[in-house]
Amino acid sequence: MGRGGSSRGARSRRSRRSSGRGRTPRGGVGRRRRAGAEVREDLVDHGPLRAAGDEAHHAVAAGAREGVDLEDLLQQRRPAVLHGFPLQSGDDILVTDHEHPDMIETILQRVKREGVVKRVGQVPALAENNNAFRSRLSASITPRTKLLLVSHVSAWSGEVLPIADISALARSRGVAVLVDAAQSVGLLDVNFDTIGCDFLATSLHKWLGAPIATGALLMRPEQDGHVWPLHPPSWDTITHPMDLYEWTGTFNVPACAAVADAVEFQRAIGAPRKRARMRLLGDYWQNKLRPVSRVHLLTPPGDDRSTGVGTFAIDGIPSADVVKHLRLRKKVLVQDKSGRQSPFANAIRVSPGPCASLAELDTFVAAVIDVATRGLPAPR
Repeated sequence: MGRGGSSRGARSRRSRRSSGRGRTPRGGVGRRRRAGAEVREDLVDHGPLRAAGDEAHHAVAAGAREGVDLEDLLQQRRPAVLHGFPLQSGDDILVTDHEHPDMIETILQRVKREGVVKRVGQVPALAENNNAFRSRLSASITPRTKLLLVSHVSAWSGEVLPIADISALARSRGVAVLVDAAQSVGLLDVNFDTIGCDFLATSLHKWLGAPIATGALLMRPEQDGHVWPLHPPSWDTITHPMDLYEWTGTFNVPACAAVADAVEFQRAIGAPRKRARMRLLGDYWQNKLRPVSRVHLLTPPGDDRSTGVGTFAIDGIPSADVVKHLRLRKKVLVQDKSGRQSPFANAIRVSPGPCASLAELDTFVAAVIDVATRGLPAPR
């Protein structure tokens, strides 16, 4: 993730918030303690938070070339755009079938309340290429399509989607694009300029390692004021207009101020080094499971379509049961991805962190092979 930039006249207001749970990297702990004292006298102005926002802005808007006017960085949930984007009854929101279930539920609420229409484009199957995906999305766009929601990396399978091409396609048809980069920032080279979308939302507590579900939203200048805020603040937002979208009540100020340390820690690791490690780990366990009878990998191979995170299924054995067995009997943590709004009826996602060892993956692989060949043991 290189340092980003903006044009000479570009606006660069930044604001910050956080919510939820997450594991704090060691580099952020001291920063959180210091920030708790530093910001007590400056909560209204958000001064320390805006200063810390510079580093996170560079991380999320990596490599933006001169002449691109990047809008503000703020920490906000993805539904801010989905709730606030102006739509009328009969207008379409186009999504893929690999979007996060919370985002789909947000859209379905607008379907019920406002009469908007949700359309779905399927991501490419394992045997297909990205051209099939582009064709399906293009065919799904209608004269009433106003907004496209597309993930950079699927939360269900870890598949990397061609968001730059999709953004160009949609915007050429007059459709605004919201990219969900929750699973890519901190892992892939995320460049707001190159992607070419209208909105990019991400969670900073995932692959970037920032505290307790901190997040960020980048918005193009022409969308400023176009999206209705979820919770308008009670102060004047002329100086920092993106405060209009940030405020939701009391928030975790020290966690937000620690984001800069998380970015610094990731830079110390080095993005190419981290990606290479993730690729090594992903290839290691997937290549061992690929020839196993009854085991099916659901993530396409290749650097252009995967990141090292992968999803698999075992024929005839529910993923929820396998996940429970691995957790309780083998002390291996993986995630059932067969839930509500999932594109898969049976799926288990494996997301080893860069610090995972090959010995740990061997334990996981041996446990999966045992289940695939002998079935699950009888309940104790």
